[in-house]
Amino acid sequence: MYGTILIAKSTEIMLVKNSKCLNVPVRENGDMTPPHYHSVINFATKKEYRLNGFAKKMLKEISRHYRYFFEGKGLWIRGEPPLHDAIVGVGFTHQTEYDQFCHEGAQLPLGTSSVWDFNQKYLCNCRRPEKQMDLMKRQKYKYGIFTIDF
Repeated sequence: MYGTILIAKSTEIMLVKNSKCLNVPVRENGDMTPPHYHSVINFATKKEYRLNGFAKKMLKEISRHYRYFFEGKGLWIRGEPPLHDAIVGVGFTHQTEYDQFCHEGAQLPLGTSSVWDFNQKYLCNCRRPEKQMDLMKRQKYKYGIFTIDF
């Protein structure tokens, strides 16, 4: 096996909300996800194929040969802050307005002086609404949301 990807058949299903909530409606409990995109999890390629562009090729082939399985306009994936460049590198676009943050007072890694100190490490150059910048100063950045069109 060279790679794997799991894609929700419906745009209305989020494959994983957290470790206890699987296959949940995307709008349940106010979850913010890009409308008309299919949830993706477990997108991975074998280490020795990553630098050869295999992930991009896999996405292109899904779009070319399996598009008819999907009603939506593309795929969305959630990634932890350190994965930003890798996800963008395979063709996804960061949709900052859907980024997710931890509750206020969430535990920070040892040696981190403040939420802003933590979040600055992962603040990308993607255009971000002012509301998101306010959250960046008060709440720990949890996940970035990324889309790719078919």
